[in-house]
Amino acid sequence: MKNTLKTVLCLMMALLLVFGMAACTKSEEPAEQPAEEQTESFSADEMVGTWADNVAGRATIEISPAEDGRYAINVNWGNTAFETYQWTMTAVATDNNVLYYDDCVKTIVSLPETEGAEEKVEEVYTGGHGQFVLLSTNEIQWTDDIENAAEDLLFISAK
Repeated sequence: MKNTLKTVLCLMMALLLVFGMAACTKSEEPAEQPAEEQTESFSADEMVGTWADNVAGRATIEISPAEDGRYAINVNWGNTAFETYQWTMTAVATDNNVLYYDDCVKTIVSLPETEGAEEKVEEVYTGGHGQFVLLSTNEIQWTDDIENAAEDLLFISAK
C-alpha cells in the first residue's frame, strides 16, 4: 500500500512538473502588441467602410469619402427597439491613421410604437468634436470628446 501511494504521488509530481514546464515555455508565435503600442501607420482611406462595435454589435460606424479630401461619418447606436442615437460628422485626416472632426451633430431618433404615428427626431447637440483612430486594418477606436460615448470600445471592420 505504501508503494502504491508513493507511486501515485510520484506520478502526480511528474505530471505537475511536465505541465508546469510546458506553461513556462515560449510560444512559437510572436505575442500580439496591445493596440496602444502598435506603431504601424495606415492610410485614412483604409478607414472607409462599415465598422461594428466588438461588444454587442448595436453600434455601427459608416465612413465614406466626401468632398475636399474629407470623410463623411455616420454613427448609429441602437439604444432600444424604438430608439437610436445618431452622430453625423465630417472629418479630416490629421495623421496617417487619425480622422479628426469638430462638426458633429447628435440626434435621437424615436420610432413610433403605434401604427400611423411619425418618427420623432430630437437634436441633442451640435459642434461635437473627437477622433477616430485606425489601430489596425481591422480595428477603429472612437474618442467622442463630448460624452465619451464609445469609451473602451473597439469597432471591428465589417467590410
